[in-house]
Amino acid sequence: MRLLKEVRNLMGSYHVKSGIYHFYRNEFKQAIEFFSKALQSPEKLDEADLRMTRYYLTQTHITAGDQAEEEGDLPRAIQSYDAALADSPEYPDLHFRIGLLRVRLGELDKAVTAFKRAAELHPAYLEAHTQAAFTLLSCARTAGVTETIRNRTASRRGVVFIAAERP
Repeated sequence: MRLLKEVRNLMGSYHVKSGIYHFYRNEFKQAIEFFSKALQSPEKLDEADLRMTRYYLTQTHITAGDQAEEEGDLPRAIQSYDAALADSPEYPDLHFRIGLLRVRLGELDKAVTAFKRAAELHPAYLEAHTQAAFTLLSCARTAGVTETIRNRTASRRGVVFIAAERP
């Protein structure tokens, strides 16, 4: 209760306050509902509350995805991360996480797409380039590996990779 009183003192929107309250209680479904309701009327929020609502909504989806992943429910984790991307589409780590989950599910083409999107958003994202290359190798698509590695070396000189070429 003390947390809720402190949150109420800091913000004006009931929906934002309630969303934050439920977020910190790990009640993600309720938090998402309150944040979504707050965003239905953005004109009622000042700029700070609007940014905070979007931030917390994204974090709520990410945390729910992390929880689903820990429980072994990978499709639900992907669904949560996709929902977070709806709020923050330029977040490369979300694309990368989705790629890793898709590899675990055997959805290699979708994984490569996710890794490449992470690398597009952040060209120096070494892990995204590396995962894309290894995933392409596991699909036996060496031409794609060469392209991925060339894109990576073009964005960061001094890193040496060995590309597999078809004989």
